Amino acid sequence: MFKNTNPKFISHKIICPVCGKQMQNKNPRSWRNYMTIDHIYPKARGGSNDLSNMQAMCKECNQKKGCKVI
Repeated sequence: MFKNTNPKFISHKIICPVCGKQMQNKNPRSWRNYMTIDHIYPKARGGSNDLSNMQAMCKECNQKKGCKVI
């Protein structure tokens, strides 16, 4: 599980960039049931763990994306 407290990921409004699902909650820890941290350029294809290569994405879209670059 990604455990970053960077303000980029600690927001009270997170929107999946693929499907547009919006998650709003006062407790960011509860998002882990719905949202995941996605590597924009997958690690399996040489992507890094740098914050510029990460985005919040709902679990369903992240599972469908797999190792693809979209």
